[in-house]
Amino acid sequence: MRLNPDLLPCPECGQQTDSLKGYRLPTFLLFILVAASFKHALVVGCPTCMRKKLLKLGLINILPANILWVCLLLPWYSLAAAMSTTKGHSGAVLKALGR
Repeated sequence: MRLNPDLLPCPECGQQTDSLKGYRLPTFLLFILVAASFKHALVVGCPTCMRKKLLKLGLINILPANILWVCLLLPWYSLAAAMSTTKGHSGAVLKALGR
């Protein structure tokens, strides 16, 4: 049995995938009228796990991000969710693998 070199394990669920996604995303945003504070990280997962993480991050940030959630996070997370439906590994994953 020959293994497909393009298959990589998802760090969340362990499922082998040919479309591992990795995006630098804000993981927490606090907005207090005159100031904002961001925490960001490289979020990696198979397309299904990535969309679950995006939903979770979106829900966590609704209250602390308040106005910026609609203006910044909703479009950012929506774009990442749309990009997670594409075939193939994302650029961040390929860069980490040295390809």
